[in-house]
Amino acid sequence: MKTQWLVVFAAILPLSGMANMLNNANNPQQRGYNPSTQRLQQQMQDQQSREKLKLQQDQQRQQQDLQRKIQEQRDSATQRTLNSQPNQQPKAPAY
Repeated sequence: MKTQWLVVFAAILPLSGMANMLNNANNPQQRGYNPSTQRLQQQMQDQQSREKLKLQQDQQRQQQDLQRKIQEQRDSATQRTLNSQPNQQPKAPAY
């Protein structure tokens, strides 16, 4: 009878250890802490931060390009208007 309980206990013990690993919150103070999972999460957060920064830089560059093109179009339109008026000296666009 005692050996049957011992066998049951021996079978259940590894399952409780696995449950602790699954409930791991990546806390170094907690039993079952898995540093490789913590490292992976940190790498993913770092990559997300880099991609967010790159996206912001790309958006800023696109906005600057758009503003430059709009200004060039305004300057060109101003120059055409000045050139089309009779008896007027054409002015160079101010930059």
